[in-house]
Amino acid sequence: MARLGSKPLVSVITICLNTADTIERTIQSVISQDYPDIEYIVIDGGSSDNTIDIIRKYDNKIGYWLSEKDAGISDAFNKGFLASRGSWIAFLNAGDVYCDSEAINNLMQYSGQYDIIYGNLKGVRKKDNKPKYYHAENISGDVYWLKNAIPHQSCVTSRKVFEKIGLFDKDIKFAMDYEHFLRAYQQGFKFKAIDKIITNIGSGGVSAKFWKKQLAEFMLAQKRHNIVPLLRPFYYCERFLRTYMYYKLGYF
Repeated sequence: MARLGSKPLVSVITICLNTADTIERTIQSVISQDYPDIEYIVIDGGSSDNTIDIIRKYDNKIGYWLSEKDAGISDAFNKGFLASRGSWIAFLNAGDVYCDSEAINNLMQYSGQYDIIYGNLKGVRKKDNKPKYYHAENISGDVYWLKNAIPHQSCVTSRKVFEKIGLFDKDIKFAMDYEHFLRAYQQGFKFKAIDKIITNIGSGGVSAKFWKKQLAEFMLAQKRHNIVPLLRPFYYCERFLRTYMYYKLGYF
């Protein structure tokens, strides 16, 4: 799908692998966006279920898709970016959906002033099936990067960010978005958090299964980019406890 008009083209990239039970609602949420200038790209990692059949069902709505084995999420993200033409890039993984048809519009209204724009997430708490929320926060100094992460699922990023800092690091398997945003921050790009729910996130996923490895990669990125060395051990313990409660006990 490539709807071309007078606004900046947004390339929405969905990566997936054996997601036949979730990919269709993700696709539908993208193609139902009211924003007039969207290019939709789907990168499948070589699914063995009927994910490809569902993608083919929407072939006339998808601008570009491929199915082949990759080296992980970072590699799939990079393939999506390299196939894109948009001046703005969004990543919406299979299982996640935009909360309504205005999601991209809500982000892109700030595209003339900022380089990376992101909003809130909504999910379901495993403990009691009640709604859970991630409220996006504006960045305030290096300490932000010890305590918080930017939700890539509710974000649009200017293409010029990729052109300056490069692609996702394929050696980072679970915190590639965090490290990429951190690079962008240190290069002086302008971030904007908006107080609107942009994306409903699915449960489970790679982060839920490999949260300890993801946490270790957060620390690796912080060390690599020299983020407040004296405070890192303290915030690692705090983040470990918070992440454990989130993934294991069902709290948000």
